[in-house]
Amino acid sequence: MSEKLSTGKLKDLIKQWLSEPSNREHLKHLTEFRSIDETVAACGDRPEMSVLEYTASLFNAPKNCTIEQLEQHIWNLWCDASKWKRSEKRQLKEDWEHYLANERDYSSGRAVKVPGFDIDMIGDANDGLVAELCSDPKRAAKCILRVFLPNNMLEDGYRLEVVTTPDDDAIVGWTVFCD
Repeated sequence: MSEKLSTGKLKDLIKQWLSEPSNREHLKHLTEFRSIDETVAACGDRPEMSVLEYTASLFNAPKNCTIEQLEQHIWNLWCDASKWKRSEKRQLKEDWEHYLANERDYSSGRAVKVPGFDIDMIGDANDGLVAELCSDPKRAAKCILRVFLPNNMLEDGYRLEVVTTPDDDAIVGWTVFCD
């Protein structure tokens, strides 16, 4: 049996997964403003400010930063695996089909389970493990799900889910959901 996957080992993998340069494109919407001159109305003790200043304040970015600096700041928050906190760890149990099987209706009228790991925004899966586990529901139910949330302003929009084997020694699949 291989060594179990600890949260520390998973965080090393999370850093690799999230820091893939192509993922940066998925964060662009956070800094795409209709107009750089657009303002956010004063509210309570907060004065009127530009949408850039307001967004920078939401992400605790330096004051008077440029859009490029804000994008880099958000990217750094995203890639920092130490900022992704595990919020849940459990066996899949009856939810195994949601993670490891797609139901397809064929002309026979029967719903047939087809192996498949659902990837939302980004992710990857070991198709061989997914197929193996999909064909063994008792074992699939024992797979481990871990949910990680960013411990920063990205928390409201993203969550990362990792499914591991029942022995917790291999990654079945992972995905980041954009909520």
